[in-house]
Amino acid sequence: MSLKSKFDKIANKYLKKFMEKHGFENPDMWWVAGMVGTTLFVNDYFLNFEDIRYDLDNEIEKEMLFEWYYYNLEKQEYNINYKSYLSGGR
Repeated sequence: MSLKSKFDKIANKYLKKFMEKHGFENPDMWWVAGMVGTTLFVNDYFLNFEDIRYDLDNEIEKEMLFEWYYYNLEKQEYNINYKSYLSGGR
């Protein structure tokens, strides 16, 4: 199995766990441009794989990801990354 195939398999495992955690059932979703493990489009949200991975690896409370997402939509002059937001950098 190639390294790319291994990565794709792992990224899609993360995706499955993410969908379960956040309650997405039968979502309209895909990896943008078909590039697994980059940017996910799901139900009108664009999410970076690293944020998905951070969310799961660190067992972040379910509400925090979308609290951060909407915070960035409201703050048009700058955006803050997920990890910094969770560390209090608001």
